This record gives sequence, C-alpha cells and structure tokens, in this order.
Amino acid sequence: MQMSRIKRIQQLGFKYCELIESVAGISEMIRGSFNTVYRKCGKPNCRCARGVGHPSDQIVFLEGSRSKCRVVPKEDVQWVKRMTENRRKFRRRRQLLRALEKEIQREINELEEETISRSMGEKDWLK
Repeated sequence: MQMSRIKRIQQLGFKYCELIESVAGISEMIRGSFNTVYRKCGKPNCRCARGVGHPSDQIVFLEGSRSKCRVVPKEDVQWVKRMTENRRKFRRRRQLLRALEKEIQREINELEEETISRSMGEKDWLK
C-alpha cells in the first residue's frame, strides 16, 4: 500500500513539474478582455442610426479597483487577442497547480498516517 502511495505522489510530482514548465513557458500576457462593441455615432443620416452601429475593438481591464477601457488599433487586434488568451491559459494552469498541490498534500498526509500506524504496530506496548 505504501509503495503505491509513494508512486502516486511521484506521478503527481511529475505532473506538477510539467505544469510549472508550461506556466513558465508563457512569456507574454496582458490583463483584460478583448471585445468588439457596436456604437452609434449620433449622426441622423448615418447607417448606424437605423442599424447596429460602427464596430470598435476594445480591451477592458482593471487598474487598481477601477475598470479601464481602451480602443485597440486594427494592427494590434491579433496581438491583444493572443496576449489575453495567454493570460487565460496562465490562470487556468495556475488553478490546476493549486489543485495538484492539495492532492499532493493529501497523499503525503495519508502516507504519514499509514507509516505512523505501521511503525506503532511493531511495538506491543504502543498498541
């Protein structure tokens, strides 16, 4: 039983290392979410007055406790999409790391209890 638990801890450790490498591999990211919004310009004869509006690409992010919104130039749209997706990947992987840490700790705690129980069982006066 103890060897299988040790193997399990080792496997979890390998997964943990792989995840750390994937997190460390993300070298560029920015906060925020990319959106395309449609705004009406207010001119009564414009096509947007009767329809959806003019498309505008923007990024929304928090700076301190305040929400900020910036228009993204056309030439930077793909860059912003890539950078915000990198941040999402980073955060998802970090969440997986936390879950793995908890699982590793749980396995180590159980290994400790099994080892103590087995060791104490060797002496009659500790039973």
